[in-house]
Amino acid sequence: MEMIDVRGVGAITGDSVSQTWKRAADDSSDFPKPVKIGGKTLWVKSEIEDYLRRKVEEYRATKQEKRASVFKAARASTARRTGVA
Repeated sequence: MEMIDVRGVGAITGDSVSQTWKRAADDSSDFPKPVKIGGKTLWVKSEIEDYLRRKVEEYRATKQEKRASVFKAARASTARRTGVA
């Protein structure tokens, strides 16, 4: 199991050090929590990667739903204009 520090988390997520700490402190967030080992605060690298994977999947699903909604609205508008369902 690979462990990374706050800078390592930021390198993976693209967040600053302070933003990483804010995410970790937010109890309502599903951001992985760090662990203390030998006086160091570390994250499990695979948990950070899994978190990002979930966020990308959520983003793509939302984008696809929005596209489908726009397409459906456009079809309805065309049907009203042309009288063809």
